[in-house]
Amino acid sequence: MTPLLLATLAYATGLLAGLRAPLPVAFGLVLLGFAVLLLNLGWRRSIALSFCAAGLLAGGLRRNAVLADCRQHLPDGAVLRIAGVPPVLPTEGVSIPFDAVIEIIQEGDVAGSACRGLIRARAPARLLPALDSAARGTSPPILARARWLAYPERSGWPRRADFAGSALIDALEPRPDSMAAVPRAGPVRRFRTAQQARLRALLPERWGFAEALLLAQTSGLSPETRNTWVAAGLVHLLAISGMHVGLIAGAVLALAAACGTGPRTARRIAVLVTACYVLFLGAPSAALRALLQATLLLCSVELQRPTQPFTALSCAALVILMIEPLAVLDPGFQLSFAGMIGLVAWRRPVAELLPTALHRYLRDGIAAGVSASALTTPVAALHFGTASWIGVPATLIAAPLLGFAVGALLVALLVAALTGITAGPHALVADVPLRLLDLVAELAAGVPAGHGYMAASTVMACLAAAAAALLARRALVGSEPPLPPPSHAPAHIHERWSRRHRLRRLRVAAAAAAAVAAIAWTPLLLQPRDGRVEIHAIDVGQGDAFAIRTPANRWLLVDAGPRSMRFDAGRDRVVPYLLKHGVRRLDAMILTHPDADHIGGAAAVLEVFDVATVIDPGFAAGKDLFIDLIAAARRTDSRWIAAREGITLRLDGVEVSILFPLSALDAAADANDTSVVFRLVFGAFSALFLGDAPTSVEERLIARHGDRLRTTLLKVGHHGSNTSTGEVLLAAIRPSVAVVSAGRNNRYGHPAPAVLRRLAEHEVRVLRTDVHGNITIRATRSGTLEMLAR
Repeated sequence: MTPLLLATLAYATGLLAGLRAPLPVAFGLVLLGFAVLLLNLGWRRSIALSFCAAGLLAGGLRRNAVLADCRQHLPDGAVLRIAGVPPVLPTEGVSIPFDAVIEIIQEGDVAGSACRGLIRARAPARLLPALDSAARGTSPPILARARWLAYPERSGWPRRADFAGSALIDALEPRPDSMAAVPRAGPVRRFRTAQQARLRALLPERWGFAEALLLAQTSGLSPETRNTWVAAGLVHLLAISGMHVGLIAGAVLALAAACGTGPRTARRIAVLVTACYVLFLGAPSAALRALLQATLLLCSVELQRPTQPFTALSCAALVILMIEPLAVLDPGFQLSFAGMIGLVAWRRPVAELLPTALHRYLRDGIAAGVSASALTTPVAALHFGTASWIGVPATLIAAPLLGFAVGALLVALLVAALTGITAGPHALVADVPLRLLDLVAELAAGVPAGHGYMAASTVMACLAAAAAALLARRALVGSEPPLPPPSHAPAHIHERWSRRHRLRRLRVAAAAAAAVAAIAWTPLLLQPRDGRVEIHAIDVGQGDAFAIRTPANRWLLVDAGPRSMRFDAGRDRVVPYLLKHGVRRLDAMILTHPDADHIGGAAAVLEVFDVATVIDPGFAAGKDLFIDLIAAARRTDSRWIAAREGITLRLDGVEVSILFPLSALDAAADANDTSVVFRLVFGAFSALFLGDAPTSVEERLIARHGDRLRTTLLKVGHHGSNTSTGEVLLAAIRPSVAVVSAGRNNRYGHPAPAVLRRLAEHEVRVLRTDVHGNITIRATRSGTLEMLAR
């Protein structure tokens, strides 16, 4: 391990701890580290402690800066006035970056001071021409009125402030003189938007791919396309990385050689042009890593000094992390460096294991794919919940196509810029490799057992087991103790040998214990057959998702949370939660009604799990999400039935009885009026799930069933809206516990104060996902309850 590699690993470790821990804790650890440095630890441990302490301090400072950013504290549903320009061309239905001054509007007046920074904004189709002109620089910066949609927190790690939410632009306004200085489109941004416009004109169907491959803009890729490329194991090709930077540098070197330029001058021009290209893109982590490595390599050639691959890689990582500490949490950064580490460490050993009869390209390609995938697969599974084993053969086919596609796109863009012609052979040549790449991704994603879904806890268990195995191997093989000293040797020699021998045994024991713990981790997560029913309220933000486990480990799911362009609760919350709890099959999925905050994540659930039966009200809704869900269900073997009074599911002593809808539905009815209401009974325990049913439905049910609806647990209707959970219902069912599923600081004000007041008057204990996060309620046949919130 070189000193620079040791320093980088120590700095990254300290950075992660600093980003997770509050600044006072990080500062205290820094002081402790420097106190330990006063001891004589040797140069390696001194380097490690020094850089770890520096990382701790940098991480703590960055965390505080991110949490204090004004964009993180914009209340959900706030009315905003934003003024500025989008740095990229807008796309209908997609949130794009917007460099703006932000002001909160209350009752027509500005409330508080202006906040400035990059936010995500989305505009309706009628306003796109104005945003397009502002992005190109052909019109002044715009002023718009917007509503703020705050994104729910996904983890305890700090997130970039521009991902705190999205501004939904409603209307444009004339700019007042009182507005603070407004950002404008500079020449670099205008040039970039001009290239975007050319790509969209050249490739009207696949401009999203072209922008991703050339301009590092992925807003034109639909969620379905991203999921397909993740499942195919090709998502790393959509990011500007070493391959793209290498193609640019190689093209410049070839052009310089053709012009008769000397090697030294050609290398310098290649570095300069590549640096300009990376800065033009905004210096994404993967591209900046490749640029730094290429620069170090060319410098070593200039100086005629040998280059150690891990040293160059460590230098690139250290520079990036010092510039932006949050890069350590970025999936692109982690995938880029994981792939390079795998290539540097294992490509040659893997190639030597392959048969020599294989063609050299094939052997090198397989070795590169296997060695890179060994580390990128767990990283991708950790972030995207998908581990793709088909990625290696798919990359062998897609990588040459990618090189051809990037070259063809550059040529087509150059021809279009010089001639102004956007339709012709050059556009067709650029379109063909993109079509082939899309076809390869679809075929690879469709290969049976080509990819699988993994919970983050399972990924961490596998990584811990692998690390434990490496430590055990090093302890057993790489650190063999010397032979015992002769009996006539001095006492201090015998004491030193004994100390080394004890240390070796301790390392072996620690490695074995870590391996056992890691291997045992995943099975321990599986719920036992303990004679209890469990109800899990999954925190999906402003929406509903409840998982029910029977005493024999059979599972039901009630709704699956919302879905938007940036957040799919099914993929990001529900699927990982179920996988973490050992779910492999759902006996039933109840979709209470076709609103987006209830069925948005259902398509992701159907894709991952075998769902025996889907139950919904049978309400014909023409909403896009509902149509997509129907299409997803057709690709499965799930039985789809309409929920009606009298239908009962019986699983392991648990009875789920549908109470509403009573009969055929009115096509003109509101979706909430058709919401499925059911009652779960397990011995003396019962639970009533209201969906989004209004008080009119509640009163009909009470009139029909009366005191027979007495309930231990109430799933509060419509996220705690004042239109549900009426006095008549509470007086009749008399629950002990109520669960409210709502988003933090949601713009609807759920749960309503009046509902909370009614529940308090009836002495009902209230648990809320917006306050308590994920909630688990366990009940025995006797009615004893155990409640956990985390």
